[in-house]
Amino acid sequence: MPDTLKIEHPDLKVHYLSDDFLQRMDAVDVLNELGCRVTYESLSRLASRRIGPGFIRRGRLALYRYGDLVAWANEQIKYRPVRRGAR
Repeated sequence: MPDTLKIEHPDLKVHYLSDDFLQRMDAVDVLNELGCRVTYESLSRLASRRIGPGFIRRGRLALYRYGDLVAWANEQIKYRPVRRGAR
């Protein structure tokens, strides 16, 4: 039995382990499936400003831990303002 926790989300098409590392393009797909609207360019911009999900560098690659992406997405969704309809 692996010592890593498997995080499952009902909307995800692919299931990753918490410690799996994803490249930026895969991270964009995961974040979009979790409800955060991001593009490759916006995630790159967030990384350069150090306000996005945590990542590590391996040469030219930015690698994101799946567990960090889920935690960051949950924080973003928690503080998203609720839009109210016109009365």
